[in-house]
Amino acid sequence: MIKKFSKEIEYCTFCPKMCRFVCPACEATGDEARTPTFRAYVLYRILNKKTDMAPDIRKTIYSCVLCRACKTVCAHGIDVSSYTPFGRAQLNKDGLADEGGKRVLDRFLKHGNPYEIDFKDSLVTDTVFFPGCKYLGFYRKTVERGEELLRYVGVKFSRMEKCCGFPLYSMGYIEEFEEHIKKLKKELKKVREIITACPTCEWFIREFVGFTNTRDLISIIAKGNPPVKNRQTKSFYYHDPCYRVRFLEKGDDIRESLSLVLENPPHEFLFSKENTFCCGGGVIEFVDPVMVKNITKMRLRELKEGDSVITSCPGCRKNFENAGADVYDIIDLFYEGVKGGK
Repeated sequence: MIKKFSKEIEYCTFCPKMCRFVCPACEATGDEARTPTFRAYVLYRILNKKTDMAPDIRKTIYSCVLCRACKTVCAHGIDVSSYTPFGRAQLNKDGLADEGGKRVLDRFLKHGNPYEIDFKDSLVTDTVFFPGCKYLGFYRKTVERGEELLRYVGVKFSRMEKCCGFPLYSMGYIEEFEEHIKKLKKELKKVREIITACPTCEWFIREFVGFTNTRDLISIIAKGNPPVKNRQTKSFYYHDPCYRVRFLEKGDDIRESLSLVLENPPHEFLFSKENTFCCGGGVIEFVDPVMVKNITKMRLRELKEGDSVITSCPGCRKNFENAGADVYDIIDLFYEGVKGGK
């Protein structure tokens, strides 16, 4: 599987490391072994069957948060994160899988997600709301608020409680991921439209399931133009999730939507839109929670006392909450604006 990326890996192996300064893993740890270039070097050795590396060096493959920041500054447009999961897949096959990755796989095989949620089956209609496992695992109240808003603007739908498969892909369990995608395709066969809340889910559904008729919940609510009772006056920063801006290539639309419920435009982080700095990533927390916390702290260092953060990704929200930030999910923000109260 990794052979199809041989050209990109060779380019990165002999590159002067222009991407070093945008890699959140390297910036947060100060470890040169966690640069995209060094990752490519390790992948180069894996590609050429030279896996005689010390375990700590080999683990550099697991430090990538798959944020695609490296691609934004690469003169060749190479995305190290696109082939890193296949390097992990080779390590898995060679019996060198990370213990955290194994835990993700075990939980997924038992529960269909890494958070040990027991999904509920429901009748699938032609329009489904696909919240994703992070929302269902940690923020069910927000999911219910989102559904209430959809009904308020006249959308008929059913909820589909599934994982998009990102955790399997991220940890390099490609065969299990492909099997999961096959099942998803079958279950979505009669579906006409998918409403998403998580940008990672939306991208995976579009990219791997091949289902392109997707809309995110907030764009639907904003387009419905509901009357707003309560406009927020607090000082907010808006955090762009990596998958929303660098994978789905969305950004300004969310700012236009926020203008409906905020009295003043949100502040911009120094690194925003397609140059956003990652929150710390998703299931990489199972592998290196300390690194994830350090990345999150770096993202939040611009905040001053009294500042709050808005985001449109449940993974970003969870990382920011873990770091002690005052975080608003954009769905909750719209709910409070339209329905009033907290």
